[in-house]
Amino acid sequence: MKKVIVIGCPGSGKSTFSKSLHRITGIPLFHLDMLFWNADKTTVEKSVFLDRLLKIFQNDEWIIDGNYASTMELRMQKCDTVIFLDYPLDVCLNGIKERKEYIMGEGLGAFIIWTIMGVLFIIMGIYDMNSKKAKPFGFWANAEVGPIEDVKGYNRALGILWCVYGVLFTLIGLPLLILDEQNAGLIIIPVVGVMLISIGAMAFYSIGIESKYRKKK
Repeated sequence: MKKVIVIGCPGSGKSTFSKSLHRITGIPLFHLDMLFWNADKTTVEKSVFLDRLLKIFQNDEWIIDGNYASTMELRMQKCDTVIFLDYPLDVCLNGIKERKEYIMGEGLGAFIIWTIMGVLFIIMGIYDMNSKKAKPFGFWANAEVGPIEDVKGYNRALGILWCVYGVLFTLIGLPLLILDEQNAGLIIIPVVGVMLISIGAMAFYSIGIESKYRKKK
């Protein structure tokens, strides 16, 4: 058993079974859905899909999970083992329901944590804006700040920056709500987004805030 295809009705547990088989045997696992779907929920050209599949066939071992009737005959010819998960309709329908609930729950949980972090940035900004302390707050990790002429104005500007950062941070986490097996690539949006807004915030702080309120020699 070196070249395996796993087929069955939607919700029958093909992916779960394939992952377990992969862990036990160490044979590389390929999901047809990952070959066929782009991150933006569009599909690749049939020729691209077939080319990706043919490249997998060049390996000595593989597990391919999925149905896709257009390539079923080809996979049947190339494999040495067929695993067909044949369950009653009610079992498969329940499997589909549980999978959707699990994916939605994971995405919602991740977004809630992400939003809490964004809210904390906003709260920190509001605190800075309304602070009556005579000491200027540091921008990153509360680092030491050089001599400031207008501390109140500086802290207010810094607070506004943190509030804007918190709002943007929360918004770029929205793709977490729609993550599923077909568009898992959307996770790159929050990751890259945080990097970009962090760089932008640091640049704005240095150019637009610190330089404006720093005491002139």
